[in-house]
Parts: sequence; structure tokens; C-alpha cells
Amino acid sequence: MKRIFMMLLGVLSTLYTTAETGCLYENNENDNATTRCFKGVVLDENGTPLPGASIVVIGTTIGAATNTQGEFTLSLRDKGFPILRASFIGYTPVEYKIQNNEHNNIVIRLKPTQSSLEEVVVTGTRTEKPLKDAPILTRVIGQKEIQALNPMDIETLLQYELPGIQFNYNSMSKLPEITYQGMSGEYLLFLVDGERISGEGSDHNPDFSRFNIDDIERIEVVKGAQSTLYASNALGAVINIITKSANRPFTGNVNARYGNNSGQKYTVSGGTKQNRFSSFTTISHRRRDTYTISDDKETERTVINPDGSITIDKSANSSTIRGYQIWDASQKFGYAFTDQFSAEIKGTYYRNKRDNATANAKTNDIFSNYSVNGKLKYLFNVNHRLDLSYIFDSYRKDIDYFVAGYTKKNYDNFVQTARLNYTGNFNGQHTFTAGLEANLEYLKHYMFKDSTNYNQQSYVFYMQEDWKISEKFNLIAGIRTDYHSKYHFRMTPKLSVMYRPVELLTLRVGYVQGYRTPTLKELYEEYDMGGLGMFTIHGDENLKAENSQQFSLSAEINKDIFYASISGYYNKFKNKITLAYLDNIEDGKSMPDMKYMNSDNAESISMEAITTDTLTERMDSMQESDKVRAERVRTGQQYGAGQEGIDLFSMMDDALRCFQKYWLQFLLLIVIVTAVFIIYGNRQYVPQYQAKVTYAVNKTGDSDTDASIAQRLSNSISVVTKTGDFKDRLFADVEEENVNPNYVISSAYTDNSNLFSVTVTANNYNNANMLLDLLENMYPEWVAGSNGTMELQVVDRALAGENPVNGYSAMKQLVEGVLAGVILCLAIAALYSQLIRTVRKESDMKKITSKGCISLIPEIAVKKREKSKKQQLLLSNKRVDWGFKQSVQAAQLRIEKQMEQEHKQILLVSSTLPQEGKSMAAVNLALAFMQHEKKTVLIDGDLRKPSVAEMLGMEEQKGLAEYLKGNAKVKEVLQKKGDLTVIQGGKVHGNISSLMDESRMEELMTFLKSEFDYVIIDTPPAYLFSDAAILAGYADCVLYVVRHDMAEIPQIEKGMESFIQEDKLLGYLINRSQKGFASYGKYGYGKYGYGKYGYGKYGKYQRYVDVKEDDMDTEDSL
Repeated sequence: MKRIFMMLLGVLSTLYTTAETGCLYENNENDNATTRCFKGVVLDENGTPLPGASIVVIGTTIGAATNTQGEFTLSLRDKGFPILRASFIGYTPVEYKIQNNEHNNIVIRLKPTQSSLEEVVVTGTRTEKPLKDAPILTRVIGQKEIQALNPMDIETLLQYELPGIQFNYNSMSKLPEITYQGMSGEYLLFLVDGERISGEGSDHNPDFSRFNIDDIERIEVVKGAQSTLYASNALGAVINIITKSANRPFTGNVNARYGNNSGQKYTVSGGTKQNRFSSFTTISHRRRDTYTISDDKETERTVINPDGSITIDKSANSSTIRGYQIWDASQKFGYAFTDQFSAEIKGTYYRNKRDNATANAKTNDIFSNYSVNGKLKYLFNVNHRLDLSYIFDSYRKDIDYFVAGYTKKNYDNFVQTARLNYTGNFNGQHTFTAGLEANLEYLKHYMFKDSTNYNQQSYVFYMQEDWKISEKFNLIAGIRTDYHSKYHFRMTPKLSVMYRPVELLTLRVGYVQGYRTPTLKELYEEYDMGGLGMFTIHGDENLKAENSQQFSLSAEINKDIFYASISGYYNKFKNKITLAYLDNIEDGKSMPDMKYMNSDNAESISMEAITTDTLTERMDSMQESDKVRAERVRTGQQYGAGQEGIDLFSMMDDALRCFQKYWLQFLLLIVIVTAVFIIYGNRQYVPQYQAKVTYAVNKTGDSDTDASIAQRLSNSISVVTKTGDFKDRLFADVEEENVNPNYVISSAYTDNSNLFSVTVTANNYNNANMLLDLLENMYPEWVAGSNGTMELQVVDRALAGENPVNGYSAMKQLVEGVLAGVILCLAIAALYSQLIRTVRKESDMKKITSKGCISLIPEIAVKKREKSKKQQLLLSNKRVDWGFKQSVQAAQLRIEKQMEQEHKQILLVSSTLPQEGKSMAAVNLALAFMQHEKKTVLIDGDLRKPSVAEMLGMEEQKGLAEYLKGNAKVKEVLQKKGDLTVIQGGKVHGNISSLMDESRMEELMTFLKSEFDYVIIDTPPAYLFSDAAILAGYADCVLYVVRHDMAEIPQIEKGMESFIQEDKLLGYLINRSQKGFASYGKYGYGKYGYGKYGYGKYGKYQRYVDVKEDDMDTEDSL
């Protein structure tokens, strides 16, 4: 194995050396290339930044992720202008070709997809493909599903997300066993990041506890046989668990879950993704207490005995759920040495201390695992790549004799896998995959005779052709050759066809041959079940390898939010390996032995049907039209009537703000709650003392086995001891005043034995010991009297000591009190977040209008030394933050597109209240239009507080007021500021509304529309004054500016009312957003231009909110 790995590593080293000399790279002139930096931002369709989006440079190993502002930075050493591939969960991936002049202003827009079929998967073909184009039926369980379910373990997640999957618990190991589409664990292949893992929990199943749910990014389930690329025995499915990696420049997460019997989970993770280096670390602790569940009353069960006879069992059954304490950690490092050559290394550690199910047991099980996985990737060019991977995965089980103070190794298994994989794309139609793989497995098992060890090796060569015949047809053909150290050569072919006759329907048909060699346990097991001589499980060194064929057929329908699929599988086996009973029962044994053997022929058929109907938030927002909303405002219906969804992320953001504001009060509340818990817990504490006796069951006749009798007695004792007859006999010789009713009698059965224990729990150790003495003397007589064919023998007894078993823990009360206080504070903060009625996110605006968000304008940062200087927040100001400029330009592009499509020229800009930034928006949009060579005129229609001229640094001249009065002609009020034409507000005296001369305004608008491409009008706040509504009569459309966390939603509804009724609302712009894409840039932190040059400070305007306009002395006030 080591020689093979060194040979593969040598191949990669040669490739790397030749790549550096330019022998394999297409553009040899790049030898003298210098590093170039590209910067950009990823937005959604509304101009909102997408943090955590993935950016990959096609044809290289270079990639990046966007930060919280949606920004990314890439450094490339080759020449030319690359193609970027941007993707984000829930959005359709896009490819973006960088132009010659684009280095620092790349803007990539992603559109949301209503279908999960746009997700990219890799498992089915070892190449990236959209889910809808995968020729093999694949199911993806992504972060959205994981977070929505928030499962404690992977069993819960898989059962909820995969129809047809079942988990049962092995009666011996008390560990889960999986069945999927009729296939048990030996036909399902579990991978972690595409690599095999070692160890088994229950028979033919992995240890599912080693999969930390908090470390899973997504799970790709490839249904049906996948013999070519993965393993010939993977007839049921390949389940590839893809773990998390750093997806942002800096990322961190803390996850905590506290429960009682359901368990606790604490995870801390963090990482970084820079241009060429990435790192991600996860540390997790999980624990659960041991507990027992039992029937409240007797239940009837039909038992099929080994000889085929049937008996009816009536008993109250119980089952013990084992507790555990798990620690696991993982570390990933990645580095791109060149644009074409990269490496990744990952290490993991897992340790599970698992309780013994037997009461007062003196041993624990310890499961542990560590693995090291290294991957090298080399890209010849955009179409050809080579991957080398190696994994060492070691798993062991120990028995911890914690009383005696030593540990015994019970099970040791490790696998090593080295793989060299080539993928090439030819003419965009053919994707060819070929590879070499070497596997080594070592196993030491307590089920082997004398606990010895065995090993096996296998070597694989595989080829697969993925041929995209047309847009409707796709074919995959492959062949795999396995060489096994015991079973030698075997070839298995595969064929799969996908046909899409129409866009919404996808048909798939497949044929594959399977090949499964016996496992080491099936070959060499020799195990006395339970160590009691009941029966023995035998392996068979002469087992034949299992051969199979699978035929599959599936159909999928996907239309917008609706998805449905149906699939069927037919499997035919030859020499199927099964575990079966032998015909005869050996002397001295109660059951026949079992042995692994080959069955001549076997068949299985399975079918699966899935249908989903996912309503997106986008559809919810369209349920009420704008005019209906306006009618609701007009008729006085209250905001909030009807059901509203809860945005958990926004709730968390609001809660955080609440904590920052009232942190002292919250801290005091936590202290008070903690004190109450400690005081109450101390008063409610009742000590408990336990005494225990262990019985052995011996049969005296031809009754059932000792073990079955012991189990029935154990299950029934909790019911029997509560009957009046039993109590009368138990306390027959005890005076009534000495009988303490505060006791509990319980029982626990020792698996697969004739032993069971009875435990007496009382609030006084003398009472517990007295009851144990009474029970010890009376209970065997009771059993013998009930059934003369059995007798009980005391094999162990333990009296209660002076120390209670549930000792009081002040630390536990302290922890629980702090947790309760924190939960109460979180509830208060959540309530606070729901009472806020201002706009804090885009979805808040959807309660008012279905119109889209044009853009998010961020808060701006500036150096502290610049704060005292007068900074104009304009696109023409070179000091203004790059992110701000990108936000405005994004808004301008969308507005221009919409207005051009609808043949509109006049845009009115308004807001609800003063200081929301409408003037800033109007001025910068006008400048943005000019930068795109659109002839634009800006009108300062806010005659109550003209500010456009001051913002642009223009001297005060005649403006709109003079024109409306007839004191100036149109050309006299047109002034130039660079290439931008401006009409100032002018000087106003008297009532402002009386200036609105309809004929002169129409004349002005007609002239401006003929001379300019676009007209932009700045107006007063719409909620306070009627000016905006009047001017809107001359405009084609309206842009509404909403400042983050300022105006209340009912105020915004009232301000928008007239624009919505006239159907002129183009959209809205959220100003000073916390999610805009302002970068930190070179200006650091601080406030930037929120004074009279920035976001338009009205000063005295707020005084007139509740004052009628006719009562105002405008000249004096303004």
C-alpha cells in the first residue's frame, strides 16, 4: 500500500514540476505573468448582497467566498481574463466572463430558484453537475433542511428526509441498523467527503454516532447501484456525507442544545477562507443519560420460535436506551500552490464513552476513531484534471473496566485507500473518468476465534463515459475491474440513460452488475453468542462472492414549486450471502447454531414515490396585490392583521440589539432567576437511597429457557409489586406504623442471560435496606408459588449506604438557573423583536407592497480624522466608500432597465419622514445616470427645504419656485454642474402648495422629456406633506426611500398610499441598511456624512408632523 501511494504521489510531483515549466499548461506565455487582483460583489435580483456565496475561477483551483457585505477578492497569476462561476444555496449558479476593464467593480447577480434541482452535486459522477442534469437519481439534503429539522443525530435526519429508510435497534449491541429500499447495511455505502470509512456499529452498519450533525454541510444520496466509481456492492445507495469548510473570509459558529433524556450537544466551529489558504475547525461534545422506557400494561406479542412454532407472550416490556458521552473534533487545511495545483488535508478524532445498559454495571464501551485524509488536485486546463487522494481511517472498540482500572481492546479495524482519478471533458459533450484505486483492510474482532486478526487487499481500475448526446439525451457507460486478494478478478459493467422529453419531465433507466466479496467477519467469525453456550455464529472461509444485477427505472416531474418522483428497482442475486440457522441443535445448547452461507438465487423489488410542494416567501408576498393593500390602508385596517411569518435571523438580530441596549437589566434578571433556582432546588430536594438484589433463574421443568423467564420476571415486577396481594404478603410481619409508603421497586434484565436485578428506592437508607430484606425473603417464594417449574437464587446483593444516590449538586442548580435565566431573557428579547414596527429588512416591506427592493444603501465608514471635515456623500467624491458607489450603481441599473422596458422618463423620489435620505438618493441616481451617458436633469422639488444645490456645491440661483411663479423661463432655470443639468428649488415665499401651477408644470415636463433621457424629481416627505402626491401626477413612476429602523410601517403605508393607488410605485430603496455592501475600505469606522450634506437633515420639519399645512407660516418658519 505504501509503495502504491508513493508511486501515485510521484506521478503528481512530476505533473507539478512540468506544470511549473509550462509543459502541460495551454498558455505558456504565462510564465512571466504577475499576480492580479480582482474585486467584486455578488447580489441577488433586488441588489441585496449575498454573504457566503462561492466564487470559483473556472479552470483553476482558485476560489473565494463573499464576506458579510457580499464582497470577494481574487488573486490570479495567469494572464487573460478568466470566467468566474458564482453559486449560492437557493440560487441558480451563473458564469461571469471578466471584461478587460473590470478589476475592482465586478457585479455578479444571482436569481433565486424555486427548485432544488439547480443545486450542484458531485457524488453520482465524481464531477460537478446540476442536480437536474445528473443521469443518476440523486437526493440532496442541504443546510436548509438540516437547520429546519435541527436533528440530534443523523438517524433522525435521514428518516425524516428520505422516504423508504428505516432504522431498527439491534437487540444485542443496542445500536441502530439501517434498511433502505429493502436493502440492508451491507448494500449501502457510507462515505465522508467521498472516502470510505472504517468500523462498524451494529452488524454491517457504520457507527452512526461518529457523524456529527453540526459538521455536515450536506448529504448527497445517490440511489440505486453505483458499481463503477465507488464499489461493486453499493446496490442500495451511496450516501456521501460532505462536511463543512470555511465559506467566508472569516466564519464562526457556536451551537448549543440542552435537554434531559433527549441529550445535550455543544459545538464550536470556526475558520477562514483567504485567496489561496483555507482552514476550518470543529470541536463538539454530545451526551445523553441512560434511561428506560416501558409499557404501562401487559401487551400481547406473537413469537415465532426457531423450530417454526408460534407462542403468545403476554408481558409488560421495557427497553433501556444507553447513554453516551461523545467528543469529536475535525480540522481541515487547504492551500493552492499555483492556480492549477492545490492540496487539502483533513484530520478527525472521535471518542464515544457508552454506558452499559445493565444497572450498576462495572464496565463501559468506548468507541474511538481517528482519520487522516489528504487530497491533491491538479488542473491541466479548464477541461482536464487529476486528483490524488489517500485516507487512513482507524476505528476501535474497547471495554473499560472502570472499577478494576484497566481497558481491554475488543475490536480494531482500519482501512487505507489510495486513489488516482482523471476527469476530462471533450467538446462539451463527453466527460471521461478513469482511475486507479488500492484498498487495504485490517480487522481484529472479538467474534473471531481467539480474537485474532485478518486482513485483505483489493485493487481497482475503473472507466466511465458521460455522453451528453443532446439536450434531451444523456448516457453513462462504465466498467469496473476489481482484483481481490482472495477472490481475484471480476468485471462489472454499468449503463444509465436519462431522457428529458419536455422541460418538466425527466426519465431515467439503468442496468448495472454488482459484485460483493464476503467481509472478513463473514469469512472468519466464530462467536459463542452471549458467552453462555446458547448458540454459536460461524463464518465460512469457503463462501463464494456474491453476484447481482439491478434494473432501475424512474420518472421525475418538476414544475416551479412542485416536485414528484417515482422510482423502481429490481435486483437479482446469485450466491447471496445470508446468515441462517443450521438444521440441528447441538447437545447442551438451547438453540441451533447460525452460519454464513450462500443462497442459490434471490430477488428483491422496491419502489419509492416522493412528492413535495414548497411555497417560497416570494409567493407569499404576492398573495395580496398593491391595490388591495392600499384599500386596507384607506379603510383603516390595522397593520399586522392576518398571519405573518417569523424571520428567525431578523429576530436574532433584533434580540441582539435588545441585549446591547438593556444588558444590565438582563444580567440582573439572570442573577435573580439563578438565586430562585438554587433556593427552590434546595427546598425540594429529597434524598434517595437504593438497595439491590440480583437473582438467577433456574428452571426445574420443561419450561422456556432461563433467559426468557428472567426477562419476563424483570418486565413484570414493577406491575406485580403494586398489587394489594403482593403488598400484604411483603409487609405481613411488619407493624403498620413502620411501613413507609414512599418507595419504588424497579427491575433490570441482563441481556441474553438468566440474570435480573431488583432495586428498591426509598427516602431513607434504613427503609431501603429493610424493604430489600423483606423482598429477598418473600419474592422467591412468590415466584415458586406462581410457577413451580422455576426457582430464584440470590447471586448478589448490595445494601443502601448512608450517602444518597441522588446527591444534591449546587453546581447543577447554578447551571440550570443560569440557563433558565438566559432562556427567559431570550424570550423577552424575542417578544421585543416582534413588537418593533419599523423596517429592518427587505421582508418587512413585503407587508406593505409586493414591489421589489431596488437596492440597499449601506452605512458608510470613514477615518476618525476625516469626521470633522465636510464630506459630501456623492458618487463624484473620490473619498466615498466603494461599497456605497456599488449600491447606487446597482440601483441605477435596475431603475434604468425597468423604466426603459416600460418607456418611462420621469422618476419621482420621496420618503416617509425627514432624514431618510431621499435627496441623497435623488442626487446620486442622477449622477449615476450621467456616468452611464444618459442625458439627465435633476429637479429639486422639495421647495420646503431645497438642498440639491447645496449638496452639489452650486451657488443659489433661480429655480423651480421662480418658474412656477412665472418669474423665470425654462432655459433660465436650467443650470449645469459638470455634465449634469439641475433645476434648483429657488426661493419660496407664502403657501407652497399654491405654487403648483398645473399648466406650467405640464409645459416644463413636456420640454424636459423632449430634451433629456431621464428626469429625476426630489420631493418632500410623503407622509408629512401633500407636495409629493401632487408632483407624482406629473411623474411616470416613483422610487420610495425607506431608512432602516426609522419610520413605522403604518406611516410608510400611509406615505405610499397615493403612489400605490395610482400604480406608479416602481420600487423602494432601503437606506442605511445593515446589509448593504459597504466595504471597510481604507477609511476604517465612523459616521460618514449623515449631516446636512449626507442624508438630508430637515431640522425643524419634525415639528410640523401634526400641524396642518394651511396653518403654517412658511416664510417665517423656513
